[in-house]
Amino acid sequence: MFKVTVNYEDFDGNKKMEDLYFNINKAEVYRLGPQLGSDPEAYVKKMDATKDAGMMLKLVDILIDSAYGVKYIDEDGSTRFRKNARELEKFKESNAYAEFFAMLFNPETPLMEEFINKVLPQDFLNQNKIAMEKAQTTALNSGK
Repeated sequence: MFKVTVNYEDFDGNKKMEDLYFNINKAEVYRLGPQLGSDPEAYVKKMDATKDAGMMLKLVDILIDSAYGVKYIDEDGSTRFRKNARELEKFKESNAYAEFFAMLFNPETPLMEEFINKVLPQDFLNQNKIAMEKAQTTALNSGK
């Protein structure tokens, strides 16, 4: 799971600080391929070869859409992670989303690398280490 604290100004001009949570579990990782139109490793290789910023934006959008959720405590005391269309819509309608997106592409911070390394399951990252490193490098270079 990836947690990041975002400082932003809401639509009424109030300064806000919000913790955002992102996670893709092992089952969800298999859904990434169809969303990308190819398996993730092939997608990243093509993106790296063509230096296509549009492909990078698509990858980031898919990762955010697949991973964003709200962490909460259930009535039985268990920690849960709610991911659904309504929670994602509320997030994307906020300035917290805009600030987080800008933070990902800021070449001064390693947030993109941390996001990818923490949002995806570790065993998936280990199997696709080279492809993920290329994705991170391409992402950071597209922000310059």
